[in-house]
Amino acid sequence: MIDMRRSLSLLFVFSLVAGLTLGACSEAKPKEKARTAEQIIQDIGDEFATANDLEFDLNTEKLPGDVNGIKNAVGAGNRSPAFIGTVDLITGGVAVGAEIIAADGQGWAKTGLSPDMLLIDPAALDAPEPALLVGTGDNGLVAIFSSATGLSAKGKSREGNLVLETITGTVPGELMAGLLPTASAKSSFSVEFRVTEKGAFHDLYMTGEFYQGHKTTYRLKMSIPTEPVVVIQPTEQ
Repeated sequence: MIDMRRSLSLLFVFSLVAGLTLGACSEAKPKEKARTAEQIIQDIGDEFATANDLEFDLNTEKLPGDVNGIKNAVGAGNRSPAFIGTVDLITGGVAVGAEIIAADGQGWAKTGLSPDMLLIDPAALDAPEPALLVGTGDNGLVAIFSSATGLSAKGKSREGNLVLETITGTVPGELMAGLLPTASAKSSFSVEFRVTEKGAFHDLYMTGEFYQGHKTTYRLKMSIPTEPVVVIQPTEQ
């Protein structure tokens, strides 16, 4: 004879398990909507904007032959603003490398021609104020992300093991002129952001009239360092 009580108990357990399983399925979270190009760049810009310290590498493969300009600038800074790093300049057709420290509105440089850090005027060299590149003003590198307009995803590419999404847009010349004094404030500049599949910043290409009558492309890599950036002013010699 069938044990009715045992059968009813098993039926109840099966029903309960089935109900929990179906409930779990019905309560599954819907997939998140893919972020737009504007949201991706805004999120990256916001992350950099709230960081106290930044490190960057700005370089170009080639400068126009008849200009004085920056070939490469590598360093780190904080929002004091302050900066420490190295800059490779082309001036008078000659490459000049210099160690740079900038803080409290002043800048110092040491080249192979001098054993000491000497006070410099970046404007006299057609160079940007290094500390302001990572400062809190509207002319810092971070402002590129918030100022870019007409953003549009242009497809994916591979670099090594990374799959990168390219997002294109434009930024106003006034911003670029604030970054690099030789840039044309009257022209717009095209930008190409490259981000990882997770939406993290990889690098940025900026193209436009950085030097009068010439179109030049700079590549920018930027990140948030794991340790605070400490900049100590040189002692007077």
